[in-house]
Amino acid sequence: MSVFNRLTDKEQYTGMYAEHNEQAIVHEDGTDRKATSHAKNFSEAPIQKFGLQVDKPVKITLWHGLDKHAQGQKLVVKDFRTMDQLLGKGCQVCSVSPQPKYVHTPEGKPVKTLGELEDGKDYIIVQSGAKYKAECLPLQLKKSLGMK
Repeated sequence: MSVFNRLTDKEQYTGMYAEHNEQAIVHEDGTDRKATSHAKNFSEAPIQKFGLQVDKPVKITLWHGLDKHAQGQKLVVKDFRTMDQLLGKGCQVCSVSPQPKYVHTPEGKPVKTLGELEDGKDYIIVQSGAKYKAECLPLQLKKSLGMK
């Protein structure tokens, strides 16, 4: 008995597929073909995307909340795993010290987790101990939001 015959002999195989289920499938042209059970419902398989299959990263603009002449600083949220890391970098780029516990929306709502941040939105970072005040918002931010 050759090596190939020993490897393909179903009677000697005791592995996981020893009881492999095979079914005959009759095609439209009348031919019979064997199909294994793992090929069942192949037409119902999920559609796969090809190319880049990653979500678009969330990009935000951070503003120093107490400086009327501040410039917005763009940050990509995918670079951070925790809100504390985002706040540390936000304090560094906006020159805010001491570090606050969270950022605010321009309306004053605190944002406490990375999941609450929305792509393309503006957020205010105010130093710890200071309170958010709408009248202290940067002039450029007020102008872009249509506030007076």
